[in-house]
Amino acid sequence: MKSGAGRRRRGVQSLERTLDVLEFLGSSEQEFGVSEIGAATGLSAGTVHRLLGTLVSRGYVRRNQRTRQYGLGLRALTMAITARERIGPLALPFLEELVRASQETANLAVLEDGSTLYIEQTFPPTRTLRMFTDPGNRVPRTRPGPVRSCSPTSRRVCSSSSSVGLASPARR
Repeated sequence: MKSGAGRRRRGVQSLERTLDVLEFLGSSEQEFGVSEIGAATGLSAGTVHRLLGTLVSRGYVRRNQRTRQYGLGLRALTMAITARERIGPLALPFLEELVRASQETANLAVLEDGSTLYIEQTFPPTRTLRMFTDPGNRVPRTRPGPVRSCSPTSRRVCSSSSSVGLASPARR
């Protein structure tokens, strides 16, 4: 990952480093040791250990006493749930309108780090075959290369972004 190691920093260094650790831990469901976190973020083991101490004491990271490894804590997970609960209801009327107009499943999703992150989903009432993914689910691109290799939702997300360079969404 080394998210912080190769990019130019523009803020408070300790906060940047803390966010690097949280983003790394949030990128996987497994737990990691101090050296693994350091290697992934480009931070020294001592720095990682100090940051983790604060994050554990505040509840953003949990330490598995048996394995001595770290994962996201309840406080970080609560923040993620709260963010989704705020965004999803705002989008729901628009998604429902899309469903009525298209009679297809409508998704609110964002393209982030080469994958699609699903935030909210609404289904047509009369369809028996539905596209389903849990909100909060991250779906990686299917194969490396241009964006056109993404899932249909990713292509539609990408098509609205001029920086991605995709001409238009798939037509039916």
